Amino acid sequence: MTVGLNNTLNTSRLSLMSQQANIDIIGHNVANVNTPGYSRQVGIVQATPPLADALGMRGTGVMTTRIMNLYDRFVGMQLNIENSNKGMWDARSSSLVDLERTFNETSDYGLLPVMGEFWNAWEDLANNPEGVAQRVSVVEKSKILTATLNSMNEDLLTQKRILGQSLEAGVQQLNNLTAQVADLNQTISENEMLGNDANDLRDRRNNLLSQIAEMIDINYFENERSQVTVLSANGKSLVQGNDSYDLRVDFDPLTGDPQIVWHNDSYPMNETIQSGKLRGWLDGWNDLKGAHNDLKELASALIFHVNQQHVQGYDLAGEAGTQFFEHAIMTSEGMGNQGDGILMFDAASGIDGIDWENVQNYDYFEIRYNADYSEPPP
Repeated sequence: MTVGLNNTLNTSRLSLMSQQANIDIIGHNVANVNTPGYSRQVGIVQATPPLADALGMRGTGVMTTRIMNLYDRFVGMQLNIENSNKGMWDARSSSLVDLERTFNETSDYGLLPVMGEFWNAWEDLANNPEGVAQRVSVVEKSKILTATLNSMNEDLLTQKRILGQSLEAGVQQLNNLTAQVADLNQTISENEMLGNDANDLRDRRNNLLSQIAEMIDINYFENERSQVTVLSANGKSLVQGNDSYDLRVDFDPLTGDPQIVWHNDSYPMNETIQSGKLRGWLDGWNDLKGAHNDLKELASALIFHVNQQHVQGYDLAGEAGTQFFEHAIMTSEGMGNQGDGILMFDAASGIDGIDWENVQNYDYFEIRYNADYSEPPP
């Protein structure tokens, strides 16, 4: 009788303990409802070992054997792929919005109406070459045009500088994330080798993997020691066991273009990064560089053709015409350079007037109206 009563009480005790454990798990789920990356946990319940007696195998109750988090790895990987794509388009969209603002054209403002007024002023002067008002108008419209071009150039340079800073900050953030994953690899492995569930630590690691995927496209897998290996798209290790491997951004000393490299051997990675914010920023840089080159070619062609026509004419005193515009090639910002140089030319072999590919540090340029032109010193 006593044995039977003890068994009954023990069965009830185990049942209460199991249900209390599940209530604690539910409370933990509720408490973390707003925790980023948290996945719901459930208690795994199973019957306790039975006891043999005269009636056969008698049940002894129930117990919670482990706590499992409900995380679907396949779905998680698919979400991370889309996180990479979203990160890429968000980063590129931001840079395109800034670029669009620079070239925003309205009926009254922007490069197109300013150039229209510039050419109209020349047409008025051609119809009345000796008119003082027409000559003054050409000068004023020229100043407005040069100021507009120089302002757009300054704006694009600022955008390039900000984009470069975003790349550097993004790579540093990525390095911090991979270092945290490496630390969690060690902690999770140590806990689970001792038979402890590391669900909360796994959630933190999964959340970090999602953040890494937002920065760069990755492949990852878990080994038998519960450690995640993270690889870039070209197979370079970002996390392996307890170790993380950094990336860095190098800037070409000639062109200023950024190159993301693997820190260990300086392996270039720009072409292998296919998605993530880093890809978006790199594409944004290329968009910005293309627009900047187009602006420089426009300014160069404007200088060349206007000067080409202006030197063929004569002023009111019968003196031969001089250069109408002067072109200043400035040293690139951020390269540790100082000073500037003035490039004057009477003729040019190319339609653009300047062989840009052979001009070093040409990113910073300025067009000036040359009202008081004089020959440069020998």
